[in-house]
Amino acid sequence: MKKISIIILIVLLLFTTTVSAQEQFDSAGDLWQHWQMNAGDYYSNSPYPDGISGAWSTDGGMTNLTFGITDNEEGEAAKNAVLSQIMDKDTASFVYHKFSYRELWEVRLEIEKSLGTDNGMVGIGIYENENRIHIDMDKDHKATQNTVKELSKKYPEMVVFELGGPVVVTAQEVMENSRSNYNYLWFILLVLVVCAVILTVFRKKIFIHSDGTVSEAVKPSFSQVKLLVKNSDIRPPSDSEKKIDDIIR
Repeated sequence: MKKISIIILIVLLLFTTTVSAQEQFDSAGDLWQHWQMNAGDYYSNSPYPDGISGAWSTDGGMTNLTFGITDNEEGEAAKNAVLSQIMDKDTASFVYHKFSYRELWEVRLEIEKSLGTDNGMVGIGIYENENRIHIDMDKDHKATQNTVKELSKKYPEMVVFELGGPVVVTAQEVMENSRSNYNYLWFILLVLVVCAVILTVFRKKIFIHSDGTVSEAVKPSFSQVKLLVKNSDIRPPSDSEKKIDDIIR
């Protein structure tokens, strides 16, 4: 009986010690700071426990935080662990996400290996509240379209793109933008061709004869004008021939 009492006492002591160790943080902000300080090297360990997708300020301060958790058993376990480690549980809020921070973090490290190569990528970062990775692309780089297509196919729903600015675009929008530029170039080329044709066709003036025929306009001779007037359907007055001769001469 004495041994049983000792065992029970030991279990109670361990439980009490565990609970007190877990509830050592006054607020969600204090817990977050603890995670960040113990994360170690950025390339060796994720700053969040499994099941957590990120954390950000709820009201602009560093006390009340919103935690992203995965929508599965691992996320629920992470939520319970967070609540068990903070004294003021009202400082913690939760939203559900698809990817854990660890998943995003591992993909980011993989993509970062290609930064600086000739593929159009100029920057990368994890946006915890969006549960996505933002990849900054050079919109004028010749390889941007292929890189976007490859990454969006390899990591669907996980990556989005920025084309030289903070505006987020999807892979489809990048492709449409590329096609739009391509069509615009074709339009300019078409306009230039049409202008060249117009200049070529209308470079020389044309002359329309009374019988409906057309020929290149040249300075007519006196005999040609006289013959044209005589052969026209509308006959001028008898004295018009002399007047025409005087005007032409």
